Amino acid sequence: MLIGTPGADLLRWPLVVGHLHDTVVEEALDNLHRSSGDRVAWPASRSCWVRLLHRLVLTSGNVPRRARLRERRARR
Repeated sequence: MLIGTPGADLLRWPLVVGHLHDTVVEEALDNLHRSSGDRVAWPASRSCWVRLLHRLVLTSGNVPRRARLRERRARR
């Protein structure tokens, strides 16, 4: 069986989903490392592209208000 991929989906992963996925995984691993009581030597940071995508997704109105994550302030 051959499964077709519509045109928009063909570009969605490399341009949008892949970058957001990598960032979520890196941040989750950093949080796991922190929860073990250790410091993260090089914490993951969001690229300009990921920050832009994040802002576009949140302002599109497709995300329920309660599902939005708040930026955590750095501990002092």
